[in-house]
Amino acid sequence: MEGRAGLTQEATGEQAEVGSTVRVRDAWGEEEHTLVTPTRSDPTGGRISIESPVGRALLGRRQGDRIEVETPGGLRVLCIVDVAGPAPDLDQRSSSPRRS
Repeated sequence: MEGRAGLTQEATGEQAEVGSTVRVRDAWGEEEHTLVTPTRSDPTGGRISIESPVGRALLGRRQGDRIEVETPGGLRVLCIVDVAGPAPDLDQRSSSPRRS
């Protein structure tokens, strides 16, 4: 199923990108996701692919954004509580540690 996302509120702060950790809230509580490339995803470990419906919808969003995401399980409404920038030791293009 193709994901659909809509932005419904103005945001502030850092933009979510590959390597960012994004805390979101929905009707069932809060959860945290780290955005990664598809080969590095581990949903049970909190690492979601930027090609998943939720990952795609979170890219480029900021704290305070409220988004609607069509997922295989149905429509989810998420409020972005916090966006923490990529870890300094991650290469943002590959989500792999940088070589020195």
